Amino acid sequence: MFRLSAFLIALSACVFGVTSDGKLDSIYSVNEANNVTQASLTCEGVVGRVTDCSECYSCDDPLIERQKAHNIMRLTLNDVNCASSEVICCLSQSLLRFRDKDQDYTTCGKYVPEGNPRALRPTLRSVLQGEYPWRAWIYRLNDVNCASSEVICCLSQSLLRFRDKDQDYTTCGKYVPEGNPRALRPTLRSVLQGEYPWRAWIYRTPDFSKPLCAATYVNQKARTLVTAASCVDGFRAHQLQVLFDKDPINHDPKDVIQLDIHEDYNKVTHENDIAVLSVSSVPDDAERACQSIQPVPHGTACVAVSSDDFFINQAIPLQHNCAEDNKPLHNSLMCAAAHRDDYTPELGAGLYCMDEQLDNNVYMLVGVYLYSALEGVAAINTNMTHHINWVNARANEHMQRQ
Repeated sequence: MFRLSAFLIALSACVFGVTSDGKLDSIYSVNEANNVTQASLTCEGVVGRVTDCSECYSCDDPLIERQKAHNIMRLTLNDVNCASSEVICCLSQSLLRFRDKDQDYTTCGKYVPEGNPRALRPTLRSVLQGEYPWRAWIYRLNDVNCASSEVICCLSQSLLRFRDKDQDYTTCGKYVPEGNPRALRPTLRSVLQGEYPWRAWIYRTPDFSKPLCAATYVNQKARTLVTAASCVDGFRAHQLQVLFDKDPINHDPKDVIQLDIHEDYNKVTHENDIAVLSVSSVPDDAERACQSIQPVPHGTACVAVSSDDFFINQAIPLQHNCAEDNKPLHNSLMCAAAHRDDYTPELGAGLYCMDEQLDNNVYMLVGVYLYSALEGVAAINTNMTHHINWVNARANEHMQRQ
């Protein structure tokens, strides 16, 4: 099979509703060739046409060499500098018989789009009972002569967690779009009270006029929250209180009873800029955010929230594109991106990304906001997947001391 040696992935600026931003484009681009820019990609990548569904190979592939010349369709590939780089050979799929000539293909593999029994599809991506009538938990593999050759066992992807196996994902990360209490959204980008019920704010006792920073509730048993070490460095637990809402009249402050700052926190570089704190109690309507044990793929859409309670739509670029002065980000850090003129997240606030692999779509805490870089288009966060074991260990210690 052929492989393009140079490629570009770019996130269109229209996603953010703004005009093109060169710095933003640069952190979303990927290339393996020199002197490649978006402006240079003006030529067609493929020259030529195929007549029907085809599969393409390098022209010296043995499969191509076995075909008759008049069956082969040739396409020319251009590289990112618009120069001809390779010719590939394509064959109609009707000529590629990866099938058993003695098998009757009119009596197998019949897809049933309405399900069996017939049912309505609850969501766009739902698979109905009987839609793929050959599905089963245990599969028996037959060879081309229909003789049983092997038995394989299969697991639902919901059981193959790129997540913490000890975490119950049915009780975390539940988004409340109508807010709590239910309210009308004053503007399109306004975030309602209780919409992300794991948000919280840290104050220096007894001044509740302005929070020191934001925090995210992550552990129910230990009543644990995560924030930036740079927010609470220099404070002791008894000097801090936490609010789970911003109501200045009816607020119910929770005492911080335990506080841990990462032992390898570096004030200058922000490496390991993370702190864990536990509170005396948690409101009944507070819900924890889920924690992810693997980095989310680049291109994942995420959300952060500003100090004025506005949505900030962000996405995850390739992390090496966030290098400053040619110095890559430390493993304890990660970056997200938005337009340079957008709102700025709160210090210590979470970067939340939806895990679409779960049926009920929950939000994962992926990062903790620290500062902006690259002329304002990169939000540098503490990398939560890098610190998940540290966070859970501190939470367990807090629980044992309570």
